Amino acid sequence: MVLPGGSDSKPRYAAELVEIARAVPPGRHRQRLEQRLRRRQRRWDEAAATVGLAEADLQEATLDGAVLAAAQALLAMPAWTIHALVLKLLVLLSVHAPGPISDEISPWRELRLILADLSRLTAAGGAIR
Repeated sequence: MVLPGGSDSKPRYAAELVEIARAVPPGRHRQRLEQRLRRRQRRWDEAAATVGLAEADLQEATLDGAVLAAAQALLAMPAWTIHALVLKLLVLLSVHAPGPISDEISPWRELRLILADLSRLTAAGGAIR
């Protein structure tokens, strides 16, 4: 919900009643904004219930936990081949790297470079001595 502009004339938004209370002095205008926000939140809640958003969130959290548990189990196992080592590094990066920014920051950038080197070696049939 858009609030009255601040001192910098940039638009401000509220997703909670406390944000409206902070930005708008007591009075009729604030009451109207609070009522509008409550209506919008109620419509959001109804729509979320209709499409099963809460259940989907729960299912996603369950699956995320299962993926993390499987990744931890795989990473704890010893690697007996170079292919297994490549897989472990790939899983580590896939599960724990902090998103696209990881391509630019240490140690994730270097780990991705090591993965590329190892992948190239295994694809070429090269041996690591």
